[in-house]
Amino acid sequence: MQKKEFEELLDQVAGALMLADPDDATSWEELVPLCANVRQFLAANAMPGCVAVVDQVLAALSAGGSSDAAVAGSLLQWTEQVVDLLQQVAQGRISDAEAASAPVASGAHGQGAEPSLPYVEGDELSPLEEHEPPAQETMPLPDETSPAVSRPKDALAAINHELLQREELAGRYLSFFLDQEEYGIEIVRVQEIIRMTEITRIPRAPDFIRGLINLRGQVVAVIDLRARFGLPFIEPTEHTCIIVVNIELKTGHAAMGLVVDAVSEVLQIGADQIESADTLSANLDSHYLLGMAIVAEKVIILLDVDSVLAIVDGIGGEAAGGAV
Repeated sequence: MQKKEFEELLDQVAGALMLADPDDATSWEELVPLCANVRQFLAANAMPGCVAVVDQVLAALSAGGSSDAAVAGSLLQWTEQVVDLLQQVAQGRISDAEAASAPVASGAHGQGAEPSLPYVEGDELSPLEEHEPPAQETMPLPDETSPAVSRPKDALAAINHELLQREELAGRYLSFFLDQEEYGIEIVRVQEIIRMTEITRIPRAPDFIRGLINLRGQVVAVIDLRARFGLPFIEPTEHTCIIVVNIELKTGHAAMGLVVDAVSEVLQIGADQIESADTLSANLDSHYLLGMAIVAEKVIILLDVDSVLAIVDGIGGEAAGGAV
């Protein structure tokens, strides 16, 4: 099995799922041919258990959308879980037979059955399950009581620390564009992606705080990342969108919107593709960065969402807890 090709096919499906809207069946028509590509790969690699699971997804998606957003959302949620299951197969964590017998493979989806994970009515995107990376085996360090080995010990400790950091950062990221530069944020922090909508200004707020939006009864503060990073203002285009992320504030857990030029794709980034933020240009404040990734000969800047939005703690915390 060609692991890289398998993961790329699954990432294409995951990207289409992120842009799917339960209220608009036409927004997830692309899922059927993408899932069919996955099935073709599985069949060619003699994985009958996974083929059977994908066949159920294709049958449900091909049946068309539903006028009930909750039912359609449950179907998308179940498809998302199947993609996550197949990711575990691609990474060698479970076998083809184990995937076929997993609870999510039973076909419990939005067509009248409850999904195996909770689904909140109206969500365009639910967080994908986060998996712990395999433990990084490190070399034993020399005895610190020996002065003759103190310098090699420090060097090994630094190397092991950097390797551990890379392992922690490895995973799936949503990439997006700002001023023709590509950035990435951890997929587990993304709640949903919505089209550009009417934003209510906040009096005397900094320029980079665009204002507030009403997201299904929840008041969410919206930040213009262009302005936050000192980039020139441009008028919104058909590609401009708002990424709603989950962050940790002093006041607790909150949702906040990020205005970006365009969403790109979902990427699986390995530890060997990540470089330290210290290697980036001195013009960039590394305080806002997790690091940078080299993917297909392009550089993707990985953002630390909490640090980027820490300055709006007061406004974001109050807004996120409100309702209209």
